[in-house]
Amino acid sequence: MLASFVYSGPSRFTDGTFGVYYAARDEQTAIAESAYHTERFMRETDEPSIDLDKRLYTAIITGEYEDIRRLGSRSKLYSLSTYEASARYSRELYEADVVDGIVYRSVRRAGGECVAAYRPRLVTKCRPVKYLQFRWENGRIVGIAQLSVINA
Repeated sequence: MLASFVYSGPSRFTDGTFGVYYAARDEQTAIAESAYHTERFMRETDEPSIDLDKRLYTAIITGEYEDIRRLGSRSKLYSLSTYEASARYSRELYEADVVDGIVYRSVRRAGGECVAAYRPRLVTKCRPVKYLQFRWENGRIVGIAQLSVINA
């Protein structure tokens, strides 16, 4: 969980100068978001076919969030191709220090909702609950299998 804050890079809601913890409200959205970003990374690094082991986490996220779910899909904050506007918008919120992050609609799964939390103290009781495996083949994720459930 802390890696999100320590090893920050540019993403939808940060220009890379501060860390953000991203989470989805439900499992299907989390998997869709992870699959998209995994595909993007694997494609950009031209990786050969491989099985990728992943973990699905659960956590409690607290705080006060800017809610942009009401914005339409044409908003630049929901761009599919660039994060420039959303990162700039988020940086202004982060620097103003009046909210703890952003609640937004997933652009990877219709009906999905996500959160971008700005500070580690907002994310508690983070623990793995499932092991998954993504099958990367011919430039895309072609399958996702559940390997096991972790009993707490």
